[in-house]
Amino acid sequence: MTSDSPAPIYKAALTKYAMPFDMAAGARAPQIPDDPGIVHAVRPVHSELGIREPYYIEDTGNYRAALCGALVKVIMPNTFKTEEPEACTYCIAETLNPATDHRPILRPGGLFGMYGGDAWSPRRWFRKRVERNK
Repeated sequence: MTSDSPAPIYKAALTKYAMPFDMAAGARAPQIPDDPGIVHAVRPVHSELGIREPYYIEDTGNYRAALCGALVKVIMPNTFKTEEPEACTYCIAETLNPATDHRPILRPGGLFGMYGGDAWSPRRWFRKRVERNK
């Protein structure tokens, strides 16, 4: 990343959401849990840059990978802030790593609508975990 390029934008993301029964709607609706846990960083798709409400990924084939490799199920409308106490320490390290691809994803998917490089996979997650523990 050069000094004249804009600062990278990462979206805050969560690994879980709650599905309580909404009596008014008569169905279950996703919502942020009372204890959201660790906040991760994800590279946003261009359509996610302007979201105003949380984006819940309910289809297991479209789960995203955080910069640390964690499985992400909720993309938050706010940006990832490294100074937050709940921020993932591994995601913070990845945001500061010059080798990390800091560009937003140009389009959401490859051949079949899947997220190309940022789709979650157990092998990639395990590989990142092994690299961290060296």
